[in-house]
Amino acid sequence: MAEARAALDAAGKAAGKRYLLTMATGANDAWIEHTEMDKMQASLDFVNIMTYDMAGDWKPTTSHHASLFTNPANPTSGSCVRSADRFQAAGVPTNKIVPGTPFYGKTRTDESK
Repeated sequence: MAEARAALDAAGKAAGKRYLLTMATGANDAWIEHTEMDKMQASLDFVNIMTYDMAGDWKPTTSHHASLFTNPANPTSGSCVRSADRFQAAGVPTNKIVPGTPFYGKTRTDESK
């Protein structure tokens, strides 16, 4: 990321512009655990967290696929706020965190019938 930031800054200086460097990231805990967001964020203008599809076809129960808050009945479930909190705890300033918002819905059918 540091090399990409330096290259963009050099190109921007030559063009008289400022080029943004952003990244789309996973919203789950594994993403945070396997990346060095505290180091990467220093080179990034924004960190776009893909806070959607948190409840997918792989889960046996239905729920909102991009909930704002964690469901108190399921405290281990994902949510936009939980993801943003995790990224902030990992060293990403709040002014760089951009949650991805889905503008679509999903249906589910009971395939046992």
